[in-house]
Order: sequence, then structure tokens, then C-alpha cells
Amino acid sequence: IAALDAADTPLFLGTDAPNPGVVPGLALHQEIELWVRAGIARERVWQRATAGAGAMLGLPGGAPLGRLVPGAPADLLVFSHDPLRGGDATARLVAVVADGRLYERAALEASLDAIAGHAPLRLLDALALRLLDALAPERLSSER
Repeated sequence: IAALDAADTPLFLGTDAPNPGVVPGLALHQEIELWVRAGIARERVWQRATAGAGAMLGLPGGAPLGRLVPGAPADLLVFSHDPLRGGDATARLVAVVADGRLYERAALEASLDAIAGHAPLRLLDALALRLLDALAPERLSSER
């Protein structure tokens, strides 16, 4: 991923929510951290996950996605601290605004608990980390 990023290859992050074992939202935050661990600057990863992905997806009529500008859908993540400063952004998530509705952390956690009961998330996470260790052990082991 870092080599593709360095070559300015179009790459975008997403939840792939319909896939088994993928929790919408949480999976995206995990993917962001994995990209950072792979060597891509956190700010660049967040840009690719927001405005970059929004520009690629587009909306009919050209309304912008992934940016806070007039005419853009008002979907927001609300954090208690700047997610670009590092650390676990998911732990600092306070609320989500989606389709004009506010979802506070307690409601989000209840939804995640319900989903987690149906998906083998820990196993999938462990497998993903083992694969990353095998592909780039020197990069990942220093950050654990």
C-alpha cells in the first residue's frame, strides 16, 4: 500500500459494509490505522478516506462528498480530539451525524455490540495482523 501511495496510485478507503465480519464505521477506523502502520502519513490517509473517496464516488449533479462545503451532504464524525494527532480515533469518537440524524456514542456502541455478536471480528483482526506481520514485519513490530 505504501508503495502504491508513493506512486500516487488512486487508492480509497471504505467500510465494505456488506462483507461478512466487517462492521461499518469501525472497519474504516481499523483500515485507517493499518494504512498508517504501513507507512502512509496519517493526514494523507484521512484525506483519501474523506475528500478523496468522495471525489471518486461523486453524486448525481456534482454535489461534493467528503468535504465541508455548501451543498455537500452533512455527514460528519465528531471527535473529542483531532484524529490527525494519532492514536485510536475510534476511542475518541463522540457522535456521528448521518443523513441529518445525530447518533451519539452510546447508541453507536449498542449497534456495534449487536453486530459483533454475529461476526467473528477478533478472528478476522488476528488474521489480518498476522498477514501484515508476514508482509512487513520490520515496519509493524516497531509500532506495537
